Amino acid sequence: MDLCDDDGKTALMVATENSVIKILFMLIISQANPLLTDKNGRTARDIAIERNHPKFVKYLEQYEADYDLLMKGGLTYCELMERWETFQKKEMEIHQWMSETVCCPFSNLSLSLPHSL
Repeated sequence: MDLCDDDGKTALMVATENSVIKILFMLIISQANPLLTDKNGRTARDIAIERNHPKFVKYLEQYEADYDLLMKGGLTYCELMERWETFQKKEMEIHQWMSETVCCPFSNLSLSLPHSL
C-alpha cells in the first residue's frame, strides 16, 4: 500500500494526482500513510494543493489528523473506517445528484424541431 514508484510516489499520491476519489477513499480506509513524501518532498496533500483540488486537500487534511490520532491510539481502526465510509457514501451521493441534476438539467424535456430545418 505504501510502496513507492521510481519518483517516490505512493498510491495515495497517484490517486490524488489523477483525481480518483474512490481510490483515495479505499486507500484511506486501508490506512495508507498520508505523511510519506515523494522524491521532491511532497505529501499527497501537497500534490492536491499544487493540482488545485480543494476537495482532496480537505479530505487529506482531515485524514492526516485522523491518521495521527490512529497512530497515537486516540482513534481505533474501526472508528477510522466508519468515518471514511460515511465520507465516501456522502461523496457518491453528491456525485450522483450532480450527474442527474446539474450536468443534465434538461434531460427530462422533449424538444421538437421544425421539419423545415
